Amino acid sequence: MTKYSQIEIVENIICEYYSTDIKALLHKRRFLKVVEGRQIFHYFARKYTKFCLTEIAGYKGCKLDHSSVFHSLKVVNNRVDTEKQYREKIELLDSMIKDRIEIECFQTLADNSYKNQLIKEIINAKTINGIKIILQNRLN
Repeated sequence: MTKYSQIEIVENIICEYYSTDIKALLHKRRFLKVVEGRQIFHYFARKYTKFCLTEIAGYKGCKLDHSSVFHSLKVVNNRVDTEKQYREKIELLDSMIKDRIEIECFQTLADNSYKNQLIKEIINAKTINGIKIILQNRLN
């Protein structure tokens, strides 16, 4: 799984939770719902990817800079330490993100396993007709 697919999982979970799209979430607006969602997005993007602060700030053309992401991380960590309800929200979102990443990893492994098995069968096939039969059986 790549860091790009992980940040997309974070994006999807946060956007679903806040009922918004990524464009609105990453806009410089300062509405509470948008700001909180953006800060939490930055927090989890940092946690689940190897993106540097500048890459997170510029994700999908966003016009923020690294200091905005740094501030987001500070705000989220402080609120987690001091607000029980906020901490529970972060724990819930963290659990949702972990679950989705695990599912994505499992699907990738399953796809790769299927492909590897198919490749082995094709390599072991003696003729073109043998390959055709293998592919027909897999498609049915």
